[in-house]
Amino acid sequence: MTYPNSEKINSRLSKSREAFAVAKLALEKKYLNTAVSRLYYTCFHLVTALFAKHYIETYTHNGVRTIFSKNFIKDKKIEPKWGKLLATLFDARQLSEYGDISLITEEELLELTKQVEEFTQVMLFAINENNEFY
Repeated sequence: MTYPNSEKINSRLSKSREAFAVAKLALEKKYLNTAVSRLYYTCFHLVTALFAKHYIETYTHNGVRTIFSKNFIKDKKIEPKWGKLLATLFDARQLSEYGDISLITEEELLELTKQVEEFTQVMLFAINENNEFY
């Protein structure tokens, strides 16, 4: 069976996997700013894959955060802690890319990496629910 958004969903999942792999490599090399940015994009692409499953389009990072909160967190489809993780990573990414000083530590990044791994499993379950093509 073919699903209309399967190509878009799979593309976003692929981008998420790549971002996570780069985050782990950056963390190993102690490139903390790059690592936090890639952790954010790991989650960003997972969320947009979920959106594609539900035919939701958004064009900004704030739009992704807002719609994720409104359509999935407030509706109790996804636990609130995952919305908080996305917000934390967004803010850390903003500071790391546009600020003069990185405020994130290696220890914090290690903890965030664990949380992103768990978030990935939650999101994959939500995306795959009732679908056969993943």
